[in-house]
Amino acid sequence: MALCDSCLHYNKKFDELDQMFDDVVIETDNDKRQKHFCPMYDDHIPNDIYYDNADCEFYMNKNRP
Repeated sequence: MALCDSCLHYNKKFDELDQMFDDVVIETDNDKRQKHFCPMYDDHIPNDIYYDNADCEFYMNKNRP
């Protein structure tokens, strides 16, 4: 999540709001990690980006001048 926290596109309130209304249950997936949301993704932020700090094609540093 280190990348998401410093990304211009990620908004914690947007993420929390979408988590509240996420009613899709995938029964074949053994991964029980919480889904996180960003307006740049149609579904949710891929777990390898959010949890494993993989590179994100949409990443823009919000602290950059």
